Amino acid sequence: MLFFAARFWMTLALAGCSSRSADVADVRGVVTLGGQPLVAATVLFQPAQGRGSVGQTDAQGHYRLLYTPRELGARIGPCRVRISTASDDDGKISPSERVPRRYFEPGALAAEVKAGDNVVDFHLETSP
Repeated sequence: MLFFAARFWMTLALAGCSSRSADVADVRGVVTLGGQPLVAATVLFQPAQGRGSVGQTDAQGHYRLLYTPRELGARIGPCRVRISTASDDDGKISPSERVPRRYFEPGALAAEVKAGDNVVDFHLETSP
């Protein structure tokens, strides 16, 4: 369900979003898996408190986060990160999931969002 919601937010996004809350900063980056771009993956940043942000990777693995349908970015501060290629979030690993299970462990992926522009890349490995 989480990833359906993420896709919904992405479709509502407007090009050229310009207004920004004081506690939100722009976040973009690249996600690779085994050295190759991870295509069509959902990237979710969840702060300890407040609204999370979501982005979708393109054919080169690039993503940019949306805080709301009209506001780019993520809340400033530490965030748990989840990256998935599954089509829904029912608590199980989907057969369409290409991201290794170990990246779903608590604390496996995290990021610190700072004021200003943030480039946060994730280079995931296929082998342990």
